[in-house]
Amino acid sequence: MTLFRMPLSVWGIFMASIMALLAFPALFVSAVMMLFDKLLGTSFFMPAIISLGQQLNHQGGSPILFQHLFWFFGHPEVYIVALPAFGLVSD
Repeated sequence: MTLFRMPLSVWGIFMASIMALLAFPALFVSAVMMLFDKLLGTSFFMPAIISLGQQLNHQGGSPILFQHLFWFFGHPEVYIVALPAFGLVSD
């Protein structure tokens, strides 16, 4: 069977898996960066380390900045869940 003769359910699962391969690394990297902020005291999610010429205590970071990186996963995740369902319904 050629690629273009496959049912729409297979296409939906195939496209969802491609989108998952592109979206999950953003979730993994942002989670690792948040873990480094929490455990190692890095400042990935702290945009202003120096304020008025003094270095701030930068243990941890802002969860709001993590949410911006999480959005790179959260937005495609809706389509990752919906595409196989659309493919199954249309067959």
